[in-house]
Amino acid sequence: MTQISTEAEVGSRGNAAEHARGRGRSIVMTALRALASLRLTVALLAMSMVLILAGTLAQMHDGVWTVVHEYFRSTHTWIRLRLFVPDSWGVSDRLAILFPGGLTIGVLLFVNLVAAHAVRFKLSAKRFPRAPMAAPPLRCCTSGR
Repeated sequence: MTQISTEAEVGSRGNAAEHARGRGRSIVMTALRALASLRLTVALLAMSMVLILAGTLAQMHDGVWTVVHEYFRSTHTWIRLRLFVPDSWGVSDRLAILFPGGLTIGVLLFVNLVAAHAVRFKLSAKRFPRAPMAAPPLRCCTSGR
């Protein structure tokens, strides 16, 4: 016994497959849009300013290269609260805030930049020179003369 499919049934199965493919793309685009958000950029830049301020103030107690290593070349750091108050207050070194280091903030800013470029800018043939115009400089560079 053969089963004959109507056009509506075939169309609905095709739409379901297209919908599943589109859903996979929409998840990727949603993630890219989240990584490309301007709010994330502003938050990361504000965090970098706080880190730079804390690193600058930490140089009063530690050496320059110690601060560079602990604050800017690490994935995370402990910002001591005594940096922000006068020494006469006697704030303990144990009071500290865990904060992302310069390496983490820098990598996240780079990912944010690449995601923003992927979401907002589209490739077009108008932006690239044509091959014959690009070929002479390449020929001159590779000819050995």
